[in-house]
Amino acid sequence: MSSLDWVAQVPADLQKLVTTLRGRPDFPRNLARLSRRLRKAKPELSEAAELLAEQARLMSPVDPVVREETEWFFARRVPRWHFLIVNDKTRNDVYREALQRHVKPGMVVLEIGTGTGLLAMLAARLGAGHVYTCESEPLMAEVARDNIARNGLADRITVIGKRSDRMKLGTDLAERADLLVSEIVDNDLLGEHILASMTDAWARLLNPGAIVLPDQIGLRGAVVGGEAWSSGFRTPGYDGLDLSAVERLAPPRLPMPQSMRDNDFISDDVTVLHYDLSVPARSYRTGRGTFVARARRAGTADGFLHWLWLRFGPELEFTNRPPIESAWAPIIHAFPKRVAVVAGDELAMAVSADADGVRIWHETAGGEGLKD
Repeated sequence: MSSLDWVAQVPADLQKLVTTLRGRPDFPRNLARLSRRLRKAKPELSEAAELLAEQARLMSPVDPVVREETEWFFARRVPRWHFLIVNDKTRNDVYREALQRHVKPGMVVLEIGTGTGLLAMLAARLGAGHVYTCESEPLMAEVARDNIARNGLADRITVIGKRSDRMKLGTDLAERADLLVSEIVDNDLLGEHILASMTDAWARLLNPGAIVLPDQIGLRGAVVGGEAWSSGFRTPGYDGLDLSAVERLAPPRLPMPQSMRDNDFISDDVTVLHYDLSVPARSYRTGRGTFVARARRAGTADGFLHWLWLRFGPELEFTNRPPIESAWAPIIHAFPKRVAVVAGDELAMAVSADADGVRIWHETAGGEGLKD
């Protein structure tokens, strides 16, 4: 889009002001300041404010004032976890090893979720004939194209600025792919619509017998309890005063604290969800289910901790089970009230899972069947 084209997209009463600002020094800074003022003072002009912020950043991407004034827009469009993910060496190493095992010379590779372009570049560097990679966020897609060009791989990688379910065979992809690699999982496993994306890819974009990486995904977890970290949603009171009524306002789920230790695990590890992506499926089951967690020792249970499990073929897995550190965060599902257990006790657990998130609870810790 040229420097003149985008102005016509803002409301008429703003076009004159923007044109005036263009004739002044520091146009990108003034444009960025205007975008921020519009966002706060005129919510009805939010789309125009976003456009002004985007154009200001495109004009002066390293100007510190522009960056500060437009941070509100870019933080929403490009979440900061992009930096955590691309700097997660453990994750990167597993994906690189998986691609080394499975990419063959001349193979057509499809990646869903370009991000920085890292996985597409690894596949191309390993000998893929061509890599098609899609990214629905235009700002991120442009970053990927730049990174790919910087590394001399632009002739072997095509970045498609669409969601995978909107890509068309014969238009966006010249042919079906022999291998699909993706990283579209979040802390809850399913929040980036990986199941729907896989179903669609198998139906329209992959060759029969294509390799999918990861080929299996799951959530695993354990019942946990610990005084050192549960202050995020519990209170022991103070000076003999009972303050526990505030616990009813505690969040039902929160990221795992760094202070969690191995002896905070009360139950054996258990599989909560599991999906085999290596074979075509019309749909993958979500919704509500149940499972049992068995206490391995006596203790007081505060909640259930879940973490990710990804498999990339036999004998190659990734997990962020503590104490492993990762860009993906294990999540604690806090029980409304503490549960005392002894070794061998079986805790009946329920899980509700879909693309909006995962909820896990113990039925007798404040849910159905509670008996005081």
